[in-house]
Amino acid sequence: MRLLHSTLFKLVEFMERDLPPYAILSHTWEMEEVSFQEMQSGDAKRRKGYSKIEGCCKVAAAWGFEYVWVDTCCIDKTSSAELSEAINSMFSWYQKADVCYVYLSDYLFPARKDNSLDEEGFKNSRWFTRGWTLQELIAPESVIFFNNTWHDIGTKHSLGSLISEITEIQVEALMGAKLEEFSVAQRMCWASRRQTSRIEDEAYSLMGIFGVHMPMLYGEGVHAFIRLQEEIIKTSTDHTIFAWATKFPRTRYYTGGLLADCPSTFANKKFIAPDSDKNTLPFETTNKGIHLRIPIYEDSYGVLDCHDLKKPGFNLAIKLTKNPNSSDTFQFDEFCGIVSLAAEDRQGLPTKSIYVATGTSLVPPLPPRFHDVELYFQTSFRPARNMVVAGSFPPNLTTKNYLDAATSEIGPGTGFCTLYLREFHSETRGYRSYGDGFVVIVNTTYPGHFEVRVIVAEPSSEAYYYGLLKKVSSEYKSWLQESWKERHVSWKRPLDRFRWQHPRRLWWITVGTSRAIRAGKRVIIVTIEDS
Repeated sequence: MRLLHSTLFKLVEFMERDLPPYAILSHTWEMEEVSFQEMQSGDAKRRKGYSKIEGCCKVAAAWGFEYVWVDTCCIDKTSSAELSEAINSMFSWYQKADVCYVYLSDYLFPARKDNSLDEEGFKNSRWFTRGWTLQELIAPESVIFFNNTWHDIGTKHSLGSLISEITEIQVEALMGAKLEEFSVAQRMCWASRRQTSRIEDEAYSLMGIFGVHMPMLYGEGVHAFIRLQEEIIKTSTDHTIFAWATKFPRTRYYTGGLLADCPSTFANKKFIAPDSDKNTLPFETTNKGIHLRIPIYEDSYGVLDCHDLKKPGFNLAIKLTKNPNSSDTFQFDEFCGIVSLAAEDRQGLPTKSIYVATGTSLVPPLPPRFHDVELYFQTSFRPARNMVVAGSFPPNLTTKNYLDAATSEIGPGTGFCTLYLREFHSETRGYRSYGDGFVVIVNTTYPGHFEVRVIVAEPSSEAYYYGLLKKVSSEYKSWLQESWKERHVSWKRPLDRFRWQHPRRLWWITVGTSRAIRAGKRVIIVTIEDS
């Protein structure tokens, strides 16, 4: 390992067993960073990035550290062998450091007169969006944050709750809990909203998080992430690695297999955990696919030993399509993906030995098929809100008008559906008084198109509601038809959850989408609730 002397600015090599105490720098790369060659030749001071190294060394020396490690100048990146060794050792180097200095070049604290933490500025720092900085946050025991003028603004421990909110990393993980205590899906979730300059680094930057090693093959693209998952499978029996295709994940490619193509597919998987009460049978990758021994439900769903912590009593299951040329080989159905299966439906299911394609044959994604999927609306509002379901389109979605929306389920419907909700104020002598409302629109009628929207509805007479839904259904469907015909709108998956604020009343609602199995059918559930 090569370290930089904090006062002499000379590079010194050490064997791993002879390492002195050292501080390590975490930062985001910018223009004119200092290279190993420039540090050796004495040209480093001409580069803009030299001030960053100088600041790090000054702080380290003041705290008694004779050596620091900085990735820009301590690695000879012209040597592929050295670069590969450094990337495979990176997590260990940050873990062994006595302290990690996080330099936030875009954080201008103290920006407030009272010197209090500018939380919004801290949250918006680019450092929290980069792939490599994830391991640099988790691996070291001691992490200190600095602003752009090298003023100390807090530590990983003092800012733990705020950092957890920003990164979706559990506080326990930030405080030093063993990473094995967190599921594969949870750890992937930590990286799901981060970016790297090279596609391959999405995988390489996670090797330390999962305790695996593999050679660097820049140019392999998304295959690097599939290789990473194959390495994880060699040392883990955690089924959550297959639990990525829930709630319409964002994928770069349709892989045709059970392995994801990028970390972003694990977004919102913070609560996916393995079943602790089950003895999961081992599985492995083979030249025939991933070999699993799992219960099969209705010959179409492979039941996994994992669940969503927010849905007790349910297991996650993968939708499978049987290969017509083989009785034990299946293809993963990415559209239906992962669904929730009630625990009682799992009881008594036989365990089968099957093979599922890994997904190494990457092709552009195909539009999912939504038009034949049943839709259900579920509402949940506080009683004090007095929200009622005023009606729907088509009208037969609801069995009666003015249904209490505190806890209701409306459906099933298919194709194009709308649900009209409004506030109920009072009833005097048979006359009902209503307040503001809104309409939730769900459309699945065009090839590969699934969309959820919310629009405001004016408070008015009962007759207005019928006219409103008729107008919405005709105009909105017409607009979609023309946009598809004229502009060839590409299919898109909706956000799995979004918030909407009424423009006049200023109260919020949350609309979410999820998948489930009912009576052997795949269904989409649209939840509408207080926010």
